[in-house]
Amino acid sequence: MKLTALFTARRGRSFLASLSAREGRNYQFDFLRPNHSLFGYFNRLVEQYSKVINPNKNSSEQLQRRTREGARYETLELARKHAKWERNKLEKDKKRLDDQEAEKSRCLNLRLSYAQINIYFF
Repeated sequence: MKLTALFTARRGRSFLASLSAREGRNYQFDFLRPNHSLFGYFNRLVEQYSKVINPNKNSSEQLQRRTREGARYETLELARKHAKWERNKLEKDKKRLDDQEAEKSRCLNLRLSYAQINIYFF
């Protein structure tokens, strides 16, 4: 599958169409059919190989910038900022879940209180 994705990235979608027509009955190439479970994975491989074979200008500039002397600290700073953002996001999610659980338990306690009141009157 990886080799087919590499050839498709190099030669284009016309190669994929001709390969699908030629190997239509071969079970080893079933992943070329759109209704196959691995078709999405195959397309993703083709996209990634295409990006490596034909990088766009922005990616090339970014790679050159990151390989310069002293760029290691910039990359580490970006990683630190991302880790901080991720930690804050997890804390917010945990707080939100805790608040939801507290609200559920408060509602449950309120229902139990009302149920006890109803029991006493009957």
